[in-house]
Amino acid sequence: MHYFFYILITLSAQSLFSDASLCVSIENDIERLECYDNFYQDNLSQNSSIDSLIEIKEKALIVKEEELNKKEIQLAEEQSKLALKEKELDSAQERRWFGFTKRIKEPDEEEITISSKIETVATKLNYQLLIILENDQHWVSVEKFRRHKLKDGYDVEITKGFLSGFALRVPGKKIKIRVSRIK
Repeated sequence: MHYFFYILITLSAQSLFSDASLCVSIENDIERLECYDNFYQDNLSQNSSIDSLIEIKEKALIVKEEELNKKEIQLAEEQSKLALKEKELDSAQERRWFGFTKRIKEPDEEEITISSKIETVATKLNYQLLIILENDQHWVSVEKFRRHKLKDGYDVEITKGFLSGFALRVPGKKIKIRVSRIK
């Protein structure tokens, strides 16, 4: 008979502590305290205490899900801001090195155009044009010109050529010259 009581006490103690272990996983202090209060007050009716613990656990899970959703939204916003900054940096870097390096254009990449004003136009001894822009870029014509229509002070646009190289164009005039950058 003594053994029966010992077994009964140990089984009830195990069920008592196993139910209380549910309260440990709740991170919110107030809800965890309510869990312990409900557990020990309703100790006589184990079914109701287990149900209340499950309800509290479900509420805690819902709160955790909401917090995770908020964090996920914040991370997505931060990631989009970083992507925008990276794109701005890439475009500024490309404008700085425009004309120097050959880069393969990706399909979604926009075409870059450099707009500036001609500071000086000079004909070299080999009849190529040396064009110095206000943004301190130096360009030389690919073809040779004995006579040209370019003048100091013209606004020009430089874009990538159709197949390769670069083209200098004067908006509003019929002047288009293939050029390459030297400085």
